[in-house]
Amino acid sequence: GLGEFLRRRDIELDFAGDHAAHVPAILTAIGVLTGFGAVYAAFALYHFISPLIAFVLLAAVSLAGLALSSVHGPWLAALGLAGSYATPILAGGDTKNTWGLLTYMLFVTAATYGTARLRSWLWLAIAATIGAIGWAGLILMAWSAEDAIPIAIYIVALSVLALYFLAARSEERVASGDIVSLHDLPGLAGLAAISLLAAALLRFDGYSTLALSVFIIVAFMHLASSWRWPDLRILAPWSALLTLVVVFSWHIPLLTTGFGPFDADMGLVPVAPPGLTRFLLICAGLSVLFGAAGFAGALKRGGQMIWPGVSVVTPLVILVLAY
Repeated sequence: GLGEFLRRRDIELDFAGDHAAHVPAILTAIGVLTGFGAVYAAFALYHFISPLIAFVLLAAVSLAGLALSSVHGPWLAALGLAGSYATPILAGGDTKNTWGLLTYMLFVTAATYGTARLRSWLWLAIAATIGAIGWAGLILMAWSAEDAIPIAIYIVALSVLALYFLAARSEERVASGDIVSLHDLPGLAGLAAISLLAAALLRFDGYSTLALSVFIIVAFMHLASSWRWPDLRILAPWSALLTLVVVFSWHIPLLTTGFGPFDADMGLVPVAPPGLTRFLLICAGLSVLFGAAGFAGALKRGGQMIWPGVSVVTPLVILVLAY
């Protein structure tokens, strides 16, 4: 309260030895730290409050710090961000409620992206992306089949948030002629890392229909954004490369055991087992997706060699791997 009072009164306070000290921001940061300390002490040291109440209060203090950073400066944003992503650990470290944890992470990430967008703090968005990906990685490391749906929704929503932030930045300036814009390189790296989560979900969930749907949605988002915003066009070849890696590493059980054009005991049987048939259908669909997207991109963005490469090379390599 005192920090906000001094900020609104625009009172300049000079101290010997450091005339550049911004007293309102320092006081506000002290207030946020005191809030963290009080809630954590009430929960962990004295057991006055339950883990749920501690979680809610710690999240409120963190988000308040993020909101106040829009007027008090980046140090308060860093403090609020660190508190936001550490809240689940400070509130007891119980991450078994995957739905609740990932919903909270999406809310915090969206709020952080909003603050970063408002103040043009790319570093804040990058830090939020690292935190959001880190928590998803921890959940995948302790994989359970029950986590498939929440982590799938989380990956798609996180991709949408990151892409919205990148697209808003890209629209603020004239497109450059470079393949990769240095302004967007950190954000593109974050979006690429999120797509790695989609590939990891495929492996953990055994190439299920849900995981395949998430991967195809993310790949389509990358292709569409590359087509819409020229500064993000590097996402098209990245998506193609990741797709080739996924196809190449696809494990098809019973590919050679018990199947063939002729079996002495059972007579004539199908050449391809069901797992292989599904694999071939998915490969055909991915080939069509990248072929059509690359062709449309070549028509829309003539002169950019990325799109003919995506349109021709990707389907060919996919079909060769399928063969």
